[in-house]
Amino acid sequence: MTTTQRKPGFTLVELIIVVAIMVMMLAVAMPLFFQIIAQRRLTGAVERLAADLRYVQSLAVTQGIVHRLHSGADGASGRPGEYRLERDNGAGGWTQLVGWYNPSADYSGSMLQSIKDNAGNNVGTFDVRFNAQGAVANVGIASYPIVLTVVATSGTTRAVQVMRTGAVRVP
Repeated sequence: MTTTQRKPGFTLVELIIVVAIMVMMLAVAMPLFFQIIAQRRLTGAVERLAADLRYVQSLAVTQGIVHRLHSGADGASGRPGEYRLERDNGAGGWTQLVGWYNPSADYSGSMLQSIKDNAGNNVGTFDVRFNAQGAVANVGIASYPIVLTVVATSGTTRAVQVMRTGAVRVP
């Protein structure tokens, strides 16, 4: 009696089944993967905004001059979704410290949507100002905290809060 020995390896059917299972797993995982990436981009943009607020506050304290984070949503600049850091020049104007920053450049699809007080009213100056003591120096704010909202292309939003004392929080 002759016996044929099977060579080690996989049959074509076994390989097709494994590839089909992997394709199905990939099809299920991809939407979740893209959602996680979008959430991380939004979180990065929010953390960058909070860091920039803390930086401009620190400049106000160390230089003893009012500094601000100014939103491009003011209409005059034509830069919605962007912001820049500025220093009071003492002559009724502002000197920019850095050019306009577009969060979408580093965190694809993220942008600064609004600056509002706690009651939901727009901050009329489109900025958050800090005085030499590091406290908020905005005038006419109805209620604190000031809430800066960052939005992603998916419509998801996250906020940064600035308390009257100048504390910057990311809830």
